[in-house]
Amino acid sequence: MVASRLTALALAAGLAYLALPGTFLFDDHSLFAESQPVPAWLQPRPVTYLTFATDKLLWGRNAAGFRLTNLLIHLGAAFLLFRLARRYLDEGGALFAAALFALHPANGEPLFYVFARSSSLAALFCLAAFELWLSQFRWLAVAAFAVALGAKEECAAFPLVLALHEWGARRPIPKAPIAAMIATACAAGARVIYSTAAIGNSGSGFGQSTHPWPYFEQQGAAIWIYLSHIAAPFPISIDPPIPPEWAWAWIPILAAAVWTMRSRPRPESPALWFLAAGLLLLPSSSVLPAADAMAYRRIYLPMAALAIGAALAVPARARLPIGAVLAIFGLMLRPQWQSEEFAWRHAHEQAPEKLRPVIQLSRAVSRPEALRLLEAAKTKNPRNADLASHLGRVHLEMSNPALALSEFGKALALEPADPRHLQNRGVALYLLNQNDAARADFERALTLDPCLGAARINLEKLGGTPPPPCLSTTASNAK
Repeated sequence: MVASRLTALALAAGLAYLALPGTFLFDDHSLFAESQPVPAWLQPRPVTYLTFATDKLLWGRNAAGFRLTNLLIHLGAAFLLFRLARRYLDEGGALFAAALFALHPANGEPLFYVFARSSSLAALFCLAAFELWLSQFRWLAVAAFAVALGAKEECAAFPLVLALHEWGARRPIPKAPIAAMIATACAAGARVIYSTAAIGNSGSGFGQSTHPWPYFEQQGAAIWIYLSHIAAPFPISIDPPIPPEWAWAWIPILAAAVWTMRSRPRPESPALWFLAAGLLLLPSSSVLPAADAMAYRRIYLPMAALAIGAALAVPARARLPIGAVLAIFGLMLRPQWQSEEFAWRHAHEQAPEKLRPVIQLSRAVSRPEALRLLEAAKTKNPRNADLASHLGRVHLEMSNPALALSEFGKALALEPADPRHLQNRGVALYLLNQNDAARADFERALTLDPCLGAARINLEKLGGTPPPPCLSTTASNAK
């Protein structure tokens, strides 16, 4: 017992070293926008955003404070996983499961990337619901699951895992609480689908450029990539390469699931937990498209089930070497999450065909290097409005508004209904002393999006009268 407690203390200290202090990455910066891009009543993850609001009150813009909250959530999830695993394993095995979950590099994104907190927060409350369920507090488990859905809707398959557990244990499945959980999950899913349809560029839902069937084909390959990086956890990037469309990749996955179901594994069997991991991954890796075909934060909750399955399958003598290897990989990946430049340079090296790593890297490096990166990407993607917009931004930062105006004009020609391009072109026109034309661009941008904060501020500087304050807080900043 003393050894286990000391090991757990060392684990917590090691994770604290890995997580802190770091910096904000990618979407983290949007937490400090003057107005949020989503109306409060459409926000599908209110529990997560409540923690963000609390952190802003406590820490201001201190990234280490936000990461400390991520760390506490991560350790809380690992502790609850230890309690769950302890029901099927000895103390050493349960501690190995918790360490595998906490230390695995594939599970690190919600620890290092503040905006990915929704995944660890949902997992925390799902594991709490599992604990309550097994302690016979079934309706409290329903409430905990509802909170988990409020953190992230991708945990929607969790009641199926509880039903699978009861089925494997040869116990009657309690119909009323399971039905209540499924109804809550369906309501949360319907709200998310509505929200993603109502919000432009939401990143998920059926409004994406990727259609359900191609996305489904990609997810078969994505699951195998996840599994390969769980077995060999390197390299893992913030923006993984796009998986191929391999419909056949689902065949062995579905065959393994059917074979496992036919054997009706008990909770003491690794097979039940591997099947549970597959169920937990389904909401984000099936047919509902997302802007990102792969994201390692999606396997955070499935990793809890995989960790218990692995602890049941791995011999006791192999636990310490595996834990040591994972700790080493975690140390190797730490620099990637401590610097925006390092994170996006690594992502660009791993996925040179993707544009987002190039664009984000251009924000973190010197202006001449940013210009080289974007121009190189433009030669392969000459009709991409985002690239033109960011090239214009770099030209502005290099005090060349004439070249910026040309790039913003190209972006606007490619996407004439995007108010951000009008706002950007207006800035270039203003710097070229073409105030009337700039004012017209800002006014037209606000006609398209009355809550575009940057255009509103710039129009006021030019002496124009912006429209009345918007009510929906859908403002977005210039690219």
